Amino acid sequence: TLPVYGEQWIAVVNAAPADNSLYLVRPEIDSDDDIIQLTPTQVFTITGNPVSASDDGSLVVFVDDRNFVRAINSNGTDERVISREGEWRSVALSPDGRRLAATSVFADTSIFILDLFEPENSRSIRLYNPTTQPGVTTNVVQFADAMDWDLTGTFLVYDALNSISSEGEVPIEYWDVNVLDVDNEIIFPLFPAQPPGISIGNPSFSQTTDRYIAFDLIDFESESDQIWIVDLFTGESAMVEDNGSSLFGFPRFSPDDRALVIQREVDGLKTLRQLPLDDSRIETRSPSRPYVSEGQLPTWFAVGSRELPTNVEPAAEADPKPPANRLDQNYPNPFNSATTIPYHLAEPAAVTLKTYDLAGQLVSVRHVPELPAGPHQIDWTPHDAMGHPLASGIYIYRLTTTDGAGSSHSLSRKLTLVR
Repeated sequence: TLPVYGEQWIAVVNAAPADNSLYLVRPEIDSDDDIIQLTPTQVFTITGNPVSASDDGSLVVFVDDRNFVRAINSNGTDERVISREGEWRSVALSPDGRRLAATSVFADTSIFILDLFEPENSRSIRLYNPTTQPGVTTNVVQFADAMDWDLTGTFLVYDALNSISSEGEVPIEYWDVNVLDVDNEIIFPLFPAQPPGISIGNPSFSQTTDRYIAFDLIDFESESDQIWIVDLFTGESAMVEDNGSSLFGFPRFSPDDRALVIQREVDGLKTLRQLPLDDSRIETRSPSRPYVSEGQLPTWFAVGSRELPTNVEPAAEADPKPPANRLDQNYPNPFNSATTIPYHLAEPAAVTLKTYDLAGQLVSVRHVPELPAGPHQIDWTPHDAMGHPLASGIYIYRLTTTDGAGSSHSLSRKLTLVR
């Protein structure tokens, strides 16, 4: 997916002792004009996700210090309260600006999906832990906090505080990260169980693809934090920055996914840093650099659209862009017993379809001999290489084409299996 082309800003909550108002800061600061107070309204800061922006950057939604949800245009106009009650903790606005995921400040185990266009379609989704652990008498999701939508507005990644207790033992609390299929209300774990004392939280999707998720890996026993990125297509993950004793980094991708903005706390002072990423998106080009002092809870966005700007020069006629292969969404989706995966070849090619689970494990492979250019489809049944049926969940399907010259290209999408 193309990035949003337009003027970039990072929404920053002031971390001064007596001021938690909301600012917009340019990624590169050259003068005072690059730091603008968006609103003097105080922001609720006891959360990992009080601020969210629409995909086109025109609207900023935030939770104020009285726990009302407010909306304001990113040009600073038309601030208004959009919630009836002051009971909200965190928010995440869907890319189309239609749905707002929100969590409550009360002891509530739900994520609320608020339809801003048709409020009667709003609903709450009760959270549960999607894993089963033998010998555990209680396994309770206490509440969710940080959230982020994928590009399609179909899936919501979130973190949640869990409490596990066995008879006669002190409860163990930890944070984990899951993915919610919002329309079907199905929850999938993103990572396996972590060692005692380790928590994972504050997840966020990359902004040009749903392939990468950045998150905090926190060791509460040593009071240390690391910033990690996981590649959902390959299952590969890497630590991209040791965040010291900050505990919470709240990593967010830039609109083009070439950098992260992270929070770091040193000697009680909350600051923001920028971390440049290389083309792999799970490795860095250099260590992070200081960005903003007395800033916290960043959200990086661009005001514009994903269409190429009109002043971009077209490709030279002598070097026309070759036609591209296309991988379409499977149908039906979600599905139960079988689904169809359509695709289109720009030129004759051999085709390989590989399917992965969210942990990056290869679950099936299908090879197809050379096919002519044009539309094709593969009927796929959810079984692994041994013929065993796959469990409910989100899977990645990747189509790799190899032309006569041996050149290979890959395209990927997600599908949802519901048993």
